Parts: sequence; structure tokens; C-alpha cells
Amino acid sequence: MPPEIQHIAVSLPEGQQRIETGALQVNGDWPGVFIRGDSALYLAMQLVQVIDVLKDHNSGPFVLGAMEGLKQLLVSCDVRGEAHKAGVGG
Repeated sequence: MPPEIQHIAVSLPEGQQRIETGALQVNGDWPGVFIRGDSALYLAMQLVQVIDVLKDHNSGPFVLGAMEGLKQLLVSCDVRGEAHKAGVGG
């Protein structure tokens, strides 16, 4: 089951309509990486191909597990169900 989407309210700088993909720091916490949903779904589709290549080359289970986990994390932002239709979900 994908992680639950966390909802937070933020005040954007004047003139900024949305948070863009990139490094993001929330208050005094460690910086992290924010990936917008459309970018995340695109990356997940590309990652499916990378995973197939890794399987063809008998990559270890830890590498495949990490890539599968990353793919699932990226897909978890899809609230429309499009990832499943595109073959990257589940």
C-alpha cells in the first residue's frame, strides 16, 4: 500500500503560484527533494524501463528492491489513477 499523502498549507512568496520540483526545506528540518506529481509520474515510467534492464542483467535483489521502492514512491502521488493505466502502478 502506498504511503498516505501528507497535506500541508504553505504561504508562497508573492508572484509564485506553486512549488516547483527541486530541493525544499520545511522550517528547520533537513532539506529534502520535492518532485511535482507530473514529474514524478514521468520519472516512474522511465524507471520501469531501467528496472527491466536491471532484471535482464541479473542485478542483485537489493538494487531491484530499491528501484521498485522508488518507483512505488513516485507513483504514490497519483490521485487520478493514471499511473495504473500507464502500467507503472501496483
